[in-house]
Amino acid sequence: MTKSTNHPRYDNQKPMLEPVSLGYQRVFSGAEYKKLQDGLWAEDMDDKWDIYMYGETVHISRSWTGHEMFRLKLRKVDDGFEIIDVQAEASSGRRILPTADDMTLEILDRVLSQKLMEANEA
Repeated sequence: MTKSTNHPRYDNQKPMLEPVSLGYQRVFSGAEYKKLQDGLWAEDMDDKWDIYMYGETVHISRSWTGHEMFRLKLRKVDDGFEIIDVQAEASSGRRILPTADDMTLEILDRVLSQKLMEANEA
């Protein structure tokens, strides 16, 4: 378990119903990895995303429902931690967009970048 699983909202998290694999590549620095381990939890109603780790897997869920929308599996590489697998929610009642396409990846990238940037400012 990591620090992020100690958060009070952790028990409210709901796993994906229909995960679908996506092609997305990114390498996190050691500092970014530490922030993911600590958890990036929404602090107010304007923030719609929670990011937390369990093992070497990053989970990204909607803050008000706890529905997992993305799952990233990581592995250690020389210059950080790279994503080796990405899954997105494909269930019609939960998915972000009608299809898992480039816009879904753009949302994933924006959520990760924004939450990590906010953590740097804190």
